[in-house]
This record gives sequence, structure tokens and C-alpha cells, in this order.
Amino acid sequence: SQCKKLKAVYFYTEPVTKTSPVFATDAGTINIIPQQSYHAESVTLGAYFFSECSALVTCKLPPYIHDLGSGCLQHTGLQSMWIPTTVHRISNFAFHMCSDLRTVTFEPSANTPLNIDDNAFMSCTALESVTFTRPIPKIERAAFHNCVKMQHVRFEDAVHIVGWGVFGECSKLGSVDFGTHPHTNLYLESEVFRECGQLTEVIFPPIVNTIMSSAFRKCRMLSNITLPTNDMFTTLDEDVFGDCDALMKLTIPPNITNICLNSIPNVKNLTIDHPDASVPIVFHNLDENLRNLQRLEYNVNTSSYPAMLTPNLERVMFHSSLTKLPPAIQYMRD
Repeated sequence: SQCKKLKAVYFYTEPVTKTSPVFATDAGTINIIPQQSYHAESVTLGAYFFSECSALVTCKLPPYIHDLGSGCLQHTGLQSMWIPTTVHRISNFAFHMCSDLRTVTFEPSANTPLNIDDNAFMSCTALESVTFTRPIPKIERAAFHNCVKMQHVRFEDAVHIVGWGVFGECSKLGSVDFGTHPHTNLYLESEVFRECGQLTEVIFPPIVNTIMSSAFRKCRMLSNITLPTNDMFTTLDEDVFGDCDALMKLTIPPNITNICLNSIPNVKNLTIDHPDASVPIVFHNLDENLRNLQRLEYNVNTSSYPAMLTPNLERVMFHSSLTKLPPAIQYMRD
């Protein structure tokens, strides 16, 4: 920790000429030589091991390290990082505030899951994209929070839980692709993509279990959302798309039978598609949450009607299968 002039770390898989397991060189590097017993054991790179070694730009992990400890490489000068399949866990704050880290590459493997703990890559402000090529049981809260240059996120293997605020405030994030892996059963916790102001594309996997409230709050450029069809995904929580000012079309599959929309006060034109005209949509506090709505096209039924409370509403269109409307807005269909 705090070796300010340390530039490189080399882990040897076999003993070399030096006798000490750890020795420094004159070139600002450190060589770590394992004992023979390391090869059969799970070794953790200890907590804060290289923390604040600000000149450290190179660190190649050997196969006997299975866990990256808390804060082990935080505040270093790393520019790229290769995570081999032998690493099973990246602990909290492991790469926190590595402001020069531009690329993180995960060695592909379908058989070795990787857990990423909270704040692991938080504020890696040079990181531009990340592709997950291993099964991810869970990414803990705020793991990639405030990675302000992150533009693309892609999952090529199964992913289960994406925790609170994992990609929150990644202000340049434009696209997220959860892939099509058959073992993905996606659970998005609250505020996962909160304030991703450049986000325009989200490709959901075939199976989504839950999307919690405020998951996409203040994604102000998100305009078109198509939610996946699967029997486990039945509820669209309120505020999921809160303050998504550009939202124009929301396609809802038949499996979702509890729908609540809230906190979209700046949306002016909105089309909602749902194949079952008997499923109600609930709007709360219409005068506040839909106050600027001017054009609304329903292909669904509604249990609360914004036409009665939004003075700017000029046009409402309904699906042809709807035959029974409340008297207060019957005239609008005529």
C-alpha cells in the first residue's frame, strides 16, 4: 500500500533465482514468487495490497489467485486489466477510482461464475466499455457507479442480479445488451441505470424476473422500450421510467398484468401497447406526473384517465377493441 513509485508487478508461477518470495528491483517493479504450496490453494490478493500505488500501470494476475481483496488495487495507475477465469470474486472497492483504467477484459468461460462486489469499479472515470464473458450470479450495488466515460455494456453469458445503482450516473452510457443466454433470469434492483442521461437502447434478455422502482429514472434520452415476454415478469413498478423525458413508446407484453406509470411530467407524446385490452394501467397524481402530456395513444384499458386531469392533453386514441369508456371522456372517442 502507498508505494508511490511502484510501476509494475510480476507474479511468477514458478520460483526463479531469487530466494525471497517478494523482492523489489531497481526499475520500480516488484516480483512475487509463490511457494510451491500456492499452486494447490485458493489465494486472495489481500485487502489494500497495492492501494494508492499511483504509478502502478501493470499487474498480471497468476492462476493461483482466486479472489481480489477489498481495495487491493484501488487508486492505482492501471490502464488495462485482464481478469483470468481463475478469479472467482472481485471484492468491494478492488479497482475503486482507478482513473486511468480504460479496458477490463474478462477471460471467457462458461463454467466459472464471477461475483463482483459493491463499488468494485466505482469511479473508474476512463473506462469506456465492459463485456461480461462469464456467468454473473450478482453484481453488487454501485459496482460501476460514476464510470462517466462508459458507453457500452454487454452480457454474453448468463446474468442474474444487477444490484442497486450498479451503472448509476454513467452519464455517457448509450447502450446495454443483456444478451440471449437461456440461463439468464434477470433481476434489476432499484436505480440500476439512474441518471444515465445518454442511454438510448436497452436490449432485454428473453427472461426477466423483476425490474424494481426507479431502475431507469432520469434516463432522459430513452424513447422506446420493449419489455420481454415471459411468465415470471408480471408487474411494472411505479417510477421505473420516472423522468424519462423522451419516452414515446412503451411496449408491454401480455404477461405483465400490474402496470403503474408515474413521474413522467415532461413527456408530451406517449404510445402504450399491450395486447390485452382488459389489463388496467394505473396513473398516480395525474396533474403532477403527466402535466405536460399532449398526445396519448392507448392500446390498453386504463383504471385512471389522464384526460380528466391533464389540461394540456389535446388528443387521446384508443384501441378499437375498447367498447366501454367512462362518460367523462366518451366524447373523445366519438
